Amino acid sequence: MLDLIKRLFAAVESKKLSDYLALFTEDAVYKSGNSKPSTGMESIRESMARVLPTFKSVSHHILHLWEVGDRTVVCELEIVYTRNDNKVVTLPCLTIVRIEDGRIHEYQEFIDTSPVFS
Repeated sequence: MLDLIKRLFAAVESKKLSDYLALFTEDAVYKSGNSKPSTGMESIRESMARVLPTFKSVSHHILHLWEVGDRTVVCELEIVYTRNDNKVVTLPCLTIVRIEDGRIHEYQEFIDTSPVFS
């Protein structure tokens, strides 16, 4: 499961939307912070297509990772965003990922991204 999480973060860092989406089930649910959940591949694609251009780069630093049973991962991390104006913002994040058949079925991150977008 750790490999899946690393591939997920690497896909975001490379801004390769197709690589990112390939990690999700067709009926996956994606929720970030207080945003409305995105349900299904097309909704996740639309959401990420809006978000990825809003920052120059991003990196994920895993602090702790727990596997809960055989299908859930909880990950505490710091996410470092470089905004398009070159300002760097580091945010704490807790992510819960539920996996089905080797792909992400539910993704929920607890984060306040307002400093990145303000």
